[in-house]
Amino acid sequence: MERYPESIEELKSIVCAASRLKFVTKVLYCLRFTQNHPEYNEQIGCCWYLDGESFLVNSGALGAFLDLKSNSINTNFREHGFQVQKGDKVPPELLEMSNRNWKKRKATIGNFNRNSSIADADSIGLVDSSKKDQTPEKPVQKQFISIFQNKPKPVEPAPPPKIQNALDEFFKISDKLHQKISIEHMLLEMPLDDAEKNKLLSDIVSQWKQAFGINQSVPACQAVENLIPDTPKRSKYLTFQMRVNLVYLIYQDPSASSQSVSLMQGNLNFDQFAKFYVRYGHPSNDSLLEQLTVVPQIVSDMESIDDALNEANYDDDASFINGFIPHSHKNEITQKVWNSPVHSWALIHSKTANKFVLYCKSDQILQLYITVNIATIDPKNRITVKFGNDIKGTSDWKSLFQLLSLPSDKGLQLAPVSIPCVKEIGADEINVDTPKNSVQTTPSGSQMLFLTPDSQTYQTDSQFSISNNFSFEGWSQHQADSQFNFYD
Repeated sequence: MERYPESIEELKSIVCAASRLKFVTKVLYCLRFTQNHPEYNEQIGCCWYLDGESFLVNSGALGAFLDLKSNSINTNFREHGFQVQKGDKVPPELLEMSNRNWKKRKATIGNFNRNSSIADADSIGLVDSSKKDQTPEKPVQKQFISIFQNKPKPVEPAPPPKIQNALDEFFKISDKLHQKISIEHMLLEMPLDDAEKNKLLSDIVSQWKQAFGINQSVPACQAVENLIPDTPKRSKYLTFQMRVNLVYLIYQDPSASSQSVSLMQGNLNFDQFAKFYVRYGHPSNDSLLEQLTVVPQIVSDMESIDDALNEANYDDDASFINGFIPHSHKNEITQKVWNSPVHSWALIHSKTANKFVLYCKSDQILQLYITVNIATIDPKNRITVKFGNDIKGTSDWKSLFQLLSLPSDKGLQLAPVSIPCVKEIGADEINVDTPKNSVQTTPSGSQMLFLTPDSQTYQTDSQFSISNNFSFEGWSQHQADSQFNFYD
């Protein structure tokens, strides 16, 4: 019995897999899916007509779903004998669709209908051109045509490679297509052009294969030590702390594809590595991860690090530079910055995989998006911010903080964050203490202004007291009525 995909993701992976299926077979897969899931008619671009013999098709939508151009869709239909059917009645399916650019087609050769099998679709070949109706040519027409037939055709440049060629090849034979889908969704949100995305994907796949081969999931401890090896270029304590921070950044990520009960006994998945890579690059020497990592300056910590190194245990406290608190929520971090009498800024992860968000305290909370482009060919613009209509870039975090005049001692500090050990128990062992209400109250009579990139202002109850004169060097020209405008 033939098995058909049950989800649109599974359908997409089948019909777009390395050209292993014939065009007609791909169409049958799509028609069979929309027959069972009519809510996807417009997205996929085809559905059976009432008679079960002909079908409706939107070449643009179907081409987008199959990663083919719309004119290629029409050409394939003609070459396989699927003719456009004329009619004076608008089918009810078409009336419900927002895009009316649909045609009704029907197969003129082979067995292709609602009850056809995959074998039936595979058996449909190209229409024999010798059987096509041709109008007899006049002598002059023949002579005219022969002139152009003998003229050499210009060589057309090869089409650019698909953005996802590297990804498609890596997941060609895999049972972990959910990882591929996760990476595809991540790329859609990133403000990069096709060439940059293509290079980024190629780099990610290349770095992973170099370290772990074609495996799409590897033991976490092995992965961490492979990605951040021991080297005389840095101290063993910095190497250890970078490994700890790598574990924290990947496994404490709310969008991580999987969480292990014991993190260092679990696995590192390819999609987790990809999401880390687009924000930090490869965690090698002088990487963005190393620039944000600090070793705690406490002798007792060094002794515990020695023990942890001997045991290859990286479930320890993450330690970053002041101001960097990666996984914090916007509301939580803005309240902390606003209420702190000492600290005036904090840097966190954005929801977009290659972005960070900077929050600063002036006479209101200022929000600035910072973009990281690991795939850029210009290392001086690896980290960029917008200054009005201009873009300024740096190659490292230290240079960016200097560009923004961020005082290092004013960055909000990250409390010790160790990854908790989770114990699996039965229901009879549950004993949860009710936490005390720790919500802090603030004096009334004042408000916090929160300025977002679209210049909307939100108000929340909080007390504000200017504890330092904070400013951005080079941005004073954008100040108006004591408010800065930043653009995403």
